[in-house]
Amino acid sequence: MKWTVLLDNSGEHDLWGVAVPWLGVATQGETREEALEMARDLIALTLEDMLGKGQVIDEDEYLPTLAVVEVDTPTAEAALHTLQQEMAFVEANAPITIAAAAEHFGLTVFALRRAIRVKRLYSRRIGHLRVVNPLNVARYLADLAERREHSDPVA
Repeated sequence: MKWTVLLDNSGEHDLWGVAVPWLGVATQGETREEALEMARDLIALTLEDMLGKGQVIDEDEYLPTLAVVEVDTPTAEAALHTLQQEMAFVEANAPITIAAAAEHFGLTVFALRRAIRVKRLYSRRIGHLRVVNPLNVARYLADLAERREHSDPVA
């Protein structure tokens, strides 16, 4: 029985990948020939396993059909914008010291430590430093402002 396999050597590690999508298996080798030999062995083992489980192998079922699919790819500008958004998100989530958070948000270190102590703000230790997530500080401040707004009597 002949099988159609998909070969690819576009990876970073100078390996040849071989996929047998009709069986849902894949393997690889250092050379094209080695990859094809590995594929032969894998196909044989997979078919043997299928027969052992009582599955019927219908050669017509495994006839490959290839199609070309058109996909809109992002422009360089769109990709750069997405990367900038991801970097901003990562930067916003990077832990900062309590002193840096206090300075950034115009608070006192005492106020942030009190929020941590009364469990309104989470902190953790990295080495000898205690750090907070700036997004959590911003959420804490927004929650604090909302609570103050609802507790102040209207004149």
